[in-house]
Amino acid sequence: MKSSRSRGAAICATLLALSLCSCKEQQAVFKEKADLETELQKTKGEAEFLETQINSVPQGLYYAGIALQNQAKTSEATNQQLEQEIATLSSKSERLDAALKKFRPRFEAYKAKYLR
Repeated sequence: MKSSRSRGAAICATLLALSLCSCKEQQAVFKEKADLETELQKTKGEAEFLETQINSVPQGLYYAGIALQNQAKTSEATNQQLEQEIATLSSKSERLDAALKKFRPRFEAYKAKYLR
């Protein structure tokens, strides 16, 4: 009887040790799960903050940038056209100045001869 009692006690002690061991493991798993849930909530909060930051950027900003680029291209083309017109007018002005220098002495001679 003593051997069956001692066996029963040994089995109970072993089962108790196993249950305590598994309880400690279970507690560790629950703690790890709680830590992961806390980290998940923190990450969700950061994601919501970043989404708020992204949504606070004006939606038309991208399209405004494209419009400004197009406007800059148009202005550049207009500037090139105006520079060509200025070059043409400058050339014409130089030709007229040359003609004026050529004809001025003749005009002054005509004026001196006939307008006195």
